[in-house]
Amino acid sequence: MPVTFLQRNVRKITDRIGRRSLSGEIGKKQKQNLFRALFYVLMGEPLIPDNLIEFCEKEKLEPTLNRLFESLGTRCKLPQALHSRIIKSVSLKRVQEKWGISKSDLSLVKEIVKEADIDPQDEHHLLHRYYESGDLEWLAEVENEQDEVDVIISVQALEEMLLGVFETYKVPKSKKEPFSEVFGLCLGMASRNRTTKKGLGQKTKWFVYVEKAVPQIRAKSDASSVIPNARSINALVETSQSLFPQLEIIGDYHSHPYHTAGQIRRYRGWEASPQDSTDIALLYRELKNLKSRKHRMRVSFVIAIARGKASRRIRNASRSTNVVRFTMAGCHVYISAYRILSDGSMSEKGVVLQSPYRETFLKVA
Repeated sequence: MPVTFLQRNVRKITDRIGRRSLSGEIGKKQKQNLFRALFYVLMGEPLIPDNLIEFCEKEKLEPTLNRLFESLGTRCKLPQALHSRIIKSVSLKRVQEKWGISKSDLSLVKEIVKEADIDPQDEHHLLHRYYESGDLEWLAEVENEQDEVDVIISVQALEEMLLGVFETYKVPKSKKEPFSEVFGLCLGMASRNRTTKKGLGQKTKWFVYVEKAVPQIRAKSDASSVIPNARSINALVETSQSLFPQLEIIGDYHSHPYHTAGQIRRYRGWEASPQDSTDIALLYRELKNLKSRKHRMRVSFVIAIARGKASRRIRNASRSTNVVRFTMAGCHVYISAYRILSDGSMSEKGVVLQSPYRETFLKVA
């Protein structure tokens, strides 16, 4: 059986620890602490423990340690696999298939756990006590795999979104710009329900309730972009804390205006652009790190709009559960919802967009 990347690099460190222990250069306690530190690295800790760094520097294994550390969570999905197996109770077979980790790699981890004389579940819980989810960049991949999100928009919030979108679309900004994008923040709350299924492990269903949608008047916008105003965001944070202390800034929305409905379908205008993803990640971190009150954004909406007659036949439309479409006031409208993961990235996987209007004029796209 070929030696894996993980085995090749980890074995260099474990073998050296073993040799130094047999020669009496390090004691039993120090040996256990080194193996424990190595297990933390394999779990995806964002910092290498000092004792392991010092040992590897002394043994001229620093390049090996760095190579291992940089690969974990990216090239080697062991942190995702361990979290799924230990915390989410996903079956061994499914963990191996999903994260590309061999049975021999997992056996190697068991050896390290045995040498360290630790309980892997306890250590994993300690890891999450030491660090927030956003510090563990690899964790978003597990969330995307194990979590699902139902997005429920209230009548008021949906109407507030649409009023802003239709105004900036139908009222020309200037002679040269027939329409412009609009940006706003959503206020609401979230709850969750956890279930466990044999083999699949623990699944978390999030329910994101959007109660209010506030357009940002001072945002800088044109026909193809919108730039939020930082001072306006601060004003909303401060004011909403007084008016709606029970709600948090749960997400955002912005529009993608087009001349025709055909352009929406041709360019898949309901989808978030790479720039949208970058902007959301920045806004997510900004709101999450506020000193006064931290806000956890969980959903981002893209609303595509264009003029056009109502038609029962809409070709090339998305069939995703995170997108709804309808016609209103002489326009075609597509609303898509994306979940925001703990690293600030956007995902449509496992997202179901619900609305009180679904049974009347909204249809799944």
